[in-house]
Parts: sequence; structure tokens; C-alpha cells
Amino acid sequence: MPLNREAVGDFIADLILDCDLPGAELVLCLPLNAAAWFVVDADGLSSDELTGLLSSSLQSVDLPFDVDQSYITSSPVQDAMAIVGVSRSLIDGWSEVAEIADLPLRRVDWSLTTAQRSLHQFTQAWHGDVAWIVVEGSSIRLVLLRQQIPEVDHVLPKGDLPACQQEIRECVSAWQARVDQPPALGWWFSAKPEQLDDWLALVDGSAGECCLNQPLPVLAESWDEGVAEVLSPLQHLALMTLQKEER
Repeated sequence: MPLNREAVGDFIADLILDCDLPGAELVLCLPLNAAAWFVVDADGLSSDELTGLLSSSLQSVDLPFDVDQSYITSSPVQDAMAIVGVSRSLIDGWSEVAEIADLPLRRVDWSLTTAQRSLHQFTQAWHGDVAWIVVEGSSIRLVLLRQQIPEVDHVLPKGDLPACQQEIRECVSAWQARVDQPPALGWWFSAKPEQLDDWLALVDGSAGECCLNQPLPVLAESWDEGVAEVLSPLQHLALMTLQKEER
């Protein structure tokens, strides 16, 4: 939430002027704790059927804010639909910042779903399940995908690493037990390079599991060379998607 909206708006306006970018537009990518989501199986559903399904589904989803006070957006994920809820006050706050900066607010996205689109590009050659570990801020997130569709999103607080890894393995095992012959499992770790060795202990090579991580390409050259160094791996994935989609 932008607390001092006038200061943030003026800063963005000055930044655009300093970078000599007339006609710029603002794309807002919200951090993890700004939204909640669920995934709906939309394969074969008409627009009216999907609308009806969403109306009924929203009544049973435990969102961290009142549905009536939220903006609800959707984005396709293969044959499914990701439904994201964001509080109206948050969007209204950033809309005011855009007005102060005199910039059109082109679109609003969420870092998790945006980064997942990049993850899909990196892992589309993998035909098994994917376990995605996201280490961001004060939490660890386990997202389990089957046929590139998210089926589980489990959030763990940062704490004792062995206990955290055990909980992750238990969650994976329970998820895999839902099918008779689970596909091979690949892992992707959105964690800082110096943390990767710790997380690689989760990969059970004897069970045919593997690490899918690949080096992330360098983003477009920034006017400030220090910017890339402060991006988290999740932010890097998300900005890759936005950079590609906004070209």
C-alpha cells in the first residue's frame, strides 16, 4: 500500500522525466502478500458457465479480505483459470499514485501468477509434475503443478529449515498419493543462489526427481546497474514476463 501517495507519485513522475520517457505507462506488479488466488477448471466451459461457477466458488473461498471489497481478476493457466482477489483500497491507492504521476495505469498483475507464466516457459519441455519453491520475504511458498496447472499452494513461515523441508516433503507425498501413478517430479527453486544448496536436499534423485532450475537471462540493461542485484528470483521471473508481454 502506498502510504505517502503524493511523494510516490512525484518520485515516479521525476523518474520518468529523468529517464526521458515521454508517453510512458505504468504497469503495476503486486507483491505476494497483496493478493490471494484459487484455480478453476475451465476446460470446455462456456463464458456463461464459467461466470456462474465463479459466482458460486467465491462464496466458499477463504480470502483474506471481504469479496465485496475486492477487485477480482482472472488469467488463463492452460485449460484452467487463475482467479486473483485484490483489495479495492490497494488498487485505489495505486490508481491515485498514477494520477499524481500523470501516467495511465496500463494494467495490474500479481507477482506469483506473472512469474508462473515465465516458469511455464522454462519448464514446458518437462512432462512431469512441478514443485515450485518460492522463498520471498518472511515466508516460503510451495506451489505444486500438474500439467502446468497449479493444484496446491501451501505457505510456510520461515523457520527451522529441516522442519520446513519435512513439511514440504509431507505435502508433496500427500498430493502425489491422490493418483495411482504420479508423474515424475521436477523441482524449481525461486531462492537466492547462496540458498540453493540447502534446498537441493529436497530433491530425491533415487525416486527419479530432478532440479529444473536454469540460469535466468539478464533483463534489459537498466539505467541503474544496481537494480538487478536487488531483485529476488521471483521478481526476476515476474519482470521477465512483463517485459516480454509489454513489448
